[in-house]
Amino acid sequence: MQNQASLQETKQHGAVRFPFNLYPCTIPGDFQQVALHWHESMELVFVKQGMGLVQVGVVTYPAYRGDIFIFAPGTLHALRQAEGQRMEYENIIFEPELLGGAEDLCAEKYLLPLQSGRLSLPVRLTPNDLCYLQAAACLRELEDANRAKRPGYEVPETLLPGKGRFVDEKGDFLGWHEGYPFYTVGQRRGLGIHLNKAVFVKETRVESNEVVLAPLSSLYKQEMWLGEWNLVENSRVLGANEVIVKIRYRKQANRCRVTLTVEGLLRVRLIEPLESIAPGQAAAFYDKDGYLLGGGIIL
Repeated sequence: MQNQASLQETKQHGAVRFPFNLYPCTIPGDFQQVALHWHESMELVFVKQGMGLVQVGVVTYPAYRGDIFIFAPGTLHALRQAEGQRMEYENIIFEPELLGGAEDLCAEKYLLPLQSGRLSLPVRLTPNDLCYLQAAACLRELEDANRAKRPGYEVPETLLPGKGRFVDEKGDFLGWHEGYPFYTVGQRRGLGIHLNKAVFVKETRVESNEVVLAPLSSLYKQEMWLGEWNLVENSRVLGANEVIVKIRYRKQANRCRVTLTVEGLLRVRLIEPLESIAPGQAAAFYDKDGYLLGGGIIL
């Protein structure tokens, strides 16, 4: 199999602040195949009509009407035509962080373990599977919401905390915002506040619904600590000189040194400072050839 680094897709799906998209596709109508690839997004394929072939890793599955395929972040997959057949399907791609962030129970129990490879999901759901009806109903509800795009459809109204305060690093009031879920660490554009200097989101405070703004220089860090970590082979990461760490796939790879603390955490010392490191994000380690060595959750 080819080098996994060469098979990575880095396309942005959806908007930066709402990284979600739904693509209606037909094989062979739109294209003959979707070549083998992987990405750090979550992907679902919902077969609507006909029949095709879906490859996951080295295993190829027949795909029939109603089947749902689930590709977790980092999963190699491909789609192609079955001889003499036509397959219509919906391709749903989104960032796992869209469903939950730091201090979110869903993220802690399900999304972050899924991103780091500690939690696995079934690759394929068929109409005969026990949980199929609930899963298919959720996808149809998602399709309806995406088609109508009513105001506020991106976030359930009951989850919105309402307006909150923009504050600086000292806690001084700067202005009002629309609610902390609409902002991410490192964000500069779309803040809705005009100051006499460039500012970025340094921190979002869930309990107080505050968003801390600061200059870019305040966002840089040279070390971080990881919990809930898992390594393919400890000796290839702990104390090694050539370890690459990435915290978001659109960010550059960063060289680092990793050690184990007495508390059982991974201490990651970055060779060059990195901005926008936030608790709850997944950090992944790679070797210089792009092969995954493990990862953990930033504390």
